[in-house]
Amino acid sequence: MHYLQCMLEIEAKLQISDPSIVRISLEQSGARFVGKRFEINAFFDTADARLKSGDEGLRLRTITDESTSQSKSVITFKGKQLDGPMKQREEIEFGIDDFDKASALLGKLGFVPTLAFEKRREIWEMLDCEIVIDELPLLGWFVEVEGPSVESVEKVIGASNLDGFTRVKKGYASMIGEAIRSGRAAGPIVRFAR
Repeated sequence: MHYLQCMLEIEAKLQISDPSIVRISLEQSGARFVGKRFEINAFFDTADARLKSGDEGLRLRTITDESTSQSKSVITFKGKQLDGPMKQREEIEFGIDDFDKASALLGKLGFVPTLAFEKRREIWEMLDCEIVIDELPLLGWFVEVEGPSVESVEKVIGASNLDGFTRVKKGYASMIGEAIRSGRAAGPIVRFAR
């Protein structure tokens, strides 16, 4: 059985330098550790970059749970970013059985792969929000707090003492794309050093 999730994504992204400080803060504030996973994120667009020019995104993601080694894949459409104090955008996401077949289907529909990158993610929960500690090649460490409202996200940020970190409204794909265009990395696939 696959899931379909249509929602308004509301999140705050914070740039951090030391994840151990954040872990201690989350533990002290009563957040619950959920688990760790490894992701491969692949982005698609039309040849004329229609999605990017409209501030939209189309992503295939494979997620591997580090404790069970079980993998699942999802496809996600992200709508245009809305105005506001946090990153807010429409998100439609559903599970798929086969990453390669989904990629081939997107190709038949006129979408081409534009960027792919790896990510390590640690997941926590607090109140009605999900808190993740992300590590990305080139970019380093970030925390994302996602919840049902701006108020709930702000409440978790305050309660877990995360409000002193720099906030970032750009997505990871955008930041990695900028690094590639500036020559700091070779693309279109960005991996952790082996």
